[in-house]
Amino acid sequence: MLATMVRLTPLPTAVAARPAPAQSTSTAPATAPSAATTTAAATVEGSTAAHDRVTGRGGTAGVLPKHLADDVALLSSAGQHALTRLFVLRGGDPAVAAAMIEALEDPSLWCVPMRPNDEARVLAKAIECVPLSTTPAKQPSPPIARIDAIDAVTDGRTAVNNALGLVHAAWAKGGDVVVAPEWLFVPAHGVAMTATAKDVLLDTLAMLTRGSDRLLVPGTLPWVDDVGGYHNTAFAFSDGKVLHSVDKRGDGEDVEIAKRAGLTHVSEPGVSTFAWRDVVVGLEVCRDHGDARLRYELLGSGRDVVDLQVVVSSGVWLRHAAVGVGGAVVVAQGDGIAGHERGTRDATGRLHVDTLLS
Repeated sequence: MLATMVRLTPLPTAVAARPAPAQSTSTAPATAPSAATTTAAATVEGSTAAHDRVTGRGGTAGVLPKHLADDVALLSSAGQHALTRLFVLRGGDPAVAAAMIEALEDPSLWCVPMRPNDEARVLAKAIECVPLSTTPAKQPSPPIARIDAIDAVTDGRTAVNNALGLVHAAWAKGGDVVVAPEWLFVPAHGVAMTATAKDVLLDTLAMLTRGSDRLLVPGTLPWVDDVGGYHNTAFAFSDGKVLHSVDKRGDGEDVEIAKRAGLTHVSEPGVSTFAWRDVVVGLEVCRDHGDARLRYELLGSGRDVVDLQVVVSSGVWLRHAAVGVGGAVVVAQGDGIAGHERGTRDATGRLHVDTLLS
């Protein structure tokens, strides 16, 4: 059920660390790179030639004005290569290249030293200048008739009362897609559950979906691995199985939450896409959506949109939609302020965003 408020948002971006088991049984598209700051491994034009061409180094003219090239030099090597990759793959359109340059000239983007979140913000600012294709989204069979979002205020430090009961109640409503905010399953004691407790909860959640092809994304499960690594992991379930899992990469207070508990925030590498009902779903966690993780993974993969985009969040609104025309993007919000959102793209490429009522 949708309210009447409509917001038109520009069409339009990711950052990482180390992992979580129970990875997906499908990764579509398989060629998607893992994250903005890991794209250095995915070389473009075979060497540093592309980087030199974009930044103006190596004796070439470059496409960036000198003062901006100096700013780009503040980025890490991986960040520079990620930005280079974006220019090489999408900057061939002069209008897009000009828009990216103008966006990057915002002085508020650049600081010394550049932290990972700062770099992610730069990359996100650039990629939101790149228009998405008007490729129609593939419709699942049966089609999505209803999306339900679970109401809960979450912050990464406080347990949600009867979280499992909330999931059971929402699932019983019968929606095709059921989503919950980030950090729904913070344990009653501490900020992260043990790996064993996480596995038990995964079995319980998977069992809830047994015999149904509907999709359940119950926010995130914060858990600690056997070497003290804090993971904030989103899982997707259907028909009694874990279809996919993805660790949050960007730091949305995760580093501080982990530090105070004597842990270290880590994130396993992995893609954000998976298959469900024969369509491609993109899954992002809060800050990763604000950093356009999914859009960067799709960059150069042969497609730039997914059919369904699911964001579990506690503070990041719908910003970087990556759905095809007619596709849907949903944000389950736990900040207690913004509310859940659902967006759809029309034939002109505009994103229409409505408040999603649970």
